[in-house]
Amino acid sequence: MLHKEFIVDGYERTIHIEHEESGLDAFIVIHNTKLGPAIGGIRCHNYSNPEAQLDDTLRLSEGMTLKTAAAGLNHGGGKATINALKIKDRSLAYQILGQAVEELKGSYICAGDVGTTVEDLFKVKDATEYVAGISLESSLPTALGTHTSIKALLKRDGLKTKDQTFTVQGLGKVGKHLVKMLDGKIEAYDPFVADLDGVTHIEESKILQGKFYVPCALGGVLNGFSLASIKSEYVCGSANNMFGTRNDIIMAHNMGIKYVPDFITNCGGVIAVALDFENKDYKTALTTGLTKRINKILDMA
Repeated sequence: MLHKEFIVDGYERTIHIEHEESGLDAFIVIHNTKLGPAIGGIRCHNYSNPEAQLDDTLRLSEGMTLKTAAAGLNHGGGKATINALKIKDRSLAYQILGQAVEELKGSYICAGDVGTTVEDLFKVKDATEYVAGISLESSLPTALGTHTSIKALLKRDGLKTKDQTFTVQGLGKVGKHLVKMLDGKIEAYDPFVADLDGVTHIEESKILQGKFYVPCALGGVLNGFSLASIKSEYVCGSANNMFGTRNDIIMAHNMGIKYVPDFITNCGGVIAVALDFENKDYKTALTTGLTKRINKILDMA
C-alpha cells in the first residue's frame, strides 16, 4: 500500500492511498477536529483525474465540518473518496481503506456515501471499528432534515407547506422520501424517473420558475447563469454545495432569495450516523432540535 500525506492549507490531514492489487486509489481528508473526531462518508465515484478527486474530497470534508457544527454535534468534518474507475477487487479495496482509517486511531469515523454499499462498509469494518451507520438507511433522516428545514423556512413567513407548490429537482432516494413527507403540490424533474405517484413531472427548463425550488440532485446548480433567470423566492433542498461559488451565495442573498444553507438542510444523514455510533435515536434531533437551530442561525443571518 502506497500511503502519501501532504499539507493543504486550512486542512488538518490530507492522505492519498494507492494499492496496486485491489486498484484502490483513495483520498482521506480530515478538515477539522476542534469539536471532536472527524466524521464523513466514503464516496465511490468515477473521477477523471486525481486533481478532480482531491478537489471533491477537500470540498466535501469542509462541508462536513459545517454540517456537524451547525447540527451541534461533537464532531468535525472528514471525507474519503475512491476512484471507482480504478477498482480491480472491490472487497479488498475497501478492506485496505479500512486499514488506512484504522491507522488514524479514531480521528476519522467513516460511513456510507454515494457509490458505497452496506456490503462495502462491512469490508471496511473488517479492518477498523471506526465505521458508523452500517445498519442505517441515511436517505430517510436526510429527507427528514430537509423537510424540517423547508417547514421552518416557510413558517418564518407565516406560510404552511400544504399551501405551497414545490419544484423538486432529483427523485433519488432522498427526493422520493421527501415528496412523501411534503403535503403541498409537487412538481419534479428527474430524467431517470418517468412516473411517481402524486408528482407532476415537468421539463428541465421549468425547474427554476416555481416559487419554491427544492434541489435534491447534484451541487452547483445555483450559479451566475442560473441565478440570472431564476424566479424562485425560496430555495431549500438536500443537494450538497448547491451554490457554485461563495459569490453566488452573495448574489442570491442580494436578490432576496430566502434559503436554508445546504449544510444545515442536509445534515440529517450525519446527525443520524453520529447518533447511531452512540446508539441513540435521531428523530427528535431532526425535528424539534433542528428547527431551533435553523431559527437561531437565520436570526443571525
